[in-house]
Amino acid sequence: MVLDIFFFVRMYFDVELRMDFLQQLEAGFDLCALSCRDFFSPGKTVGLGVSGGADSMALLYGAFLLRNKYWGKEGALLQVVTVNHNIRPPEESGGDAAFVQRFCSGLDAVQCIIVDLPPGLVAKTAQFRRRGVEEAARFLRYEAFQREAEAADCQFFLLAHNQNDQLETLLLRFLQGSGDAVSQGIPLQRGIFVRPLLQVWRHDIEVFLISHQVEFRSDSTNQENDYLRNRCRNLLIPLLDKDFGGWQRGVLSGSEKRQDDNDLISSLVPSDLWQEGDGESLVAPWDRFLPLHSALRRRVLYEVFNRFGVDSRIPYHLLRPLVHLSATGNESLNDCLGVASLPAGLFTFGSVQVEAAKDGLVVRKKAQQGDASGFALVIDGKGEYCLPMGRLSVDEAACCEKGSCERALLVGEMCFLSPIVVRSPEPGDKILVRGKVQSAQEILSKSQKDQFVAVVEEVGKETVELLSVSSLCTKQE
Repeated sequence: MVLDIFFFVRMYFDVELRMDFLQQLEAGFDLCALSCRDFFSPGKTVGLGVSGGADSMALLYGAFLLRNKYWGKEGALLQVVTVNHNIRPPEESGGDAAFVQRFCSGLDAVQCIIVDLPPGLVAKTAQFRRRGVEEAARFLRYEAFQREAEAADCQFFLLAHNQNDQLETLLLRFLQGSGDAVSQGIPLQRGIFVRPLLQVWRHDIEVFLISHQVEFRSDSTNQENDYLRNRCRNLLIPLLDKDFGGWQRGVLSGSEKRQDDNDLISSLVPSDLWQEGDGESLVAPWDRFLPLHSALRRRVLYEVFNRFGVDSRIPYHLLRPLVHLSATGNESLNDCLGVASLPAGLFTFGSVQVEAAKDGLVVRKKAQQGDASGFALVIDGKGEYCLPMGRLSVDEAACCEKGSCERALLVGEMCFLSPIVVRSPEPGDKILVRGKVQSAQEILSKSQKDQFVAVVEEVGKETVELLSVSSLCTKQE
């Protein structure tokens, strides 16, 4: 009996002892409450993000085998999307995309779409989002995945993050001081994106590829230590492996415990704390916010930022005064804040402003001024796009005097080649107005205070063009 229990415990914690790769992959679908028989059933289209690397090639071929196991080629269509970011030499990044396409052509009921990002777009996006190149590439890649998934009517889109990726993410977020849900690492599922390999070790992936003679490509930038994740992978993790045996299980079990703690904390957050305020704002009354424990205050603050579309990490030092604001005894709110009178604004971050009002804590969309910086939107097709001052309509143009008719976009009466960036002016901009180049300072000095202006930049061009935002935008409802 003792031996049986010992064997069961080993089988539970050491999955690789009892499961080969395909079993682990199928178990990954089960963890997401997805049955492979239903998931790959006929009539469905399943999206997959495939770069050509070991992880994504294992996901692709594993999904192909599982689809065939239950339904054969009559099962779900596998729609592969591979993104060429054009941030590496053309023969390398273009070669990866071509490799994925060739591999898919040899599989039944598997289609491949190559999304080519224009050269320079990743760098421009990194500049406008004020983040790194790696983050910008990820942002654009997920945009492409979402767009192609919607076009193909995919209910789910598979991604190839694995257990090693999870460990790297947990270490990075610990080093960055992340808390709450962020510290739990990569989720198994978020929206349409599903990660069935998240419990699989890279070693098992490589064994699977070798045993099935599946080739894969290696990204040369993975060996460069310019990025924080690469330094973690290439420098920190080898050191931990060498001198701190068993650290992986400790990190993963710690994450699981934090998940339990965070689930409990989330259950204690008042669902009706935030009330509609004037305009586009939400208010948490002081008599309901101040009694909350600091852990709950932190949680409700991060959640309300998410509701306003903030997708980047807010530095904790901005939140600390509110999170640990005293609410004991007969202290007045002013005494708690340590100021003589209520401040007009506690802080701003991105498009959000946090204010301390008499009746409560107010979170609102930050008002944009004519010369304000802080908004930038990459547009690559027809649609309605949200700017801080309203909705901007973009149409396809029949043709454009600037070049390719297939990429022509119409903004008001102005024609541009896709993709374009609509953004707030910056001091060094050279703005083309009626054939004359002017500086951003000249333009902004002439604009009225209540008139919002923006510029349109075509990737790779030295000059940008002025956009009369006030006349083109419709008010957001």
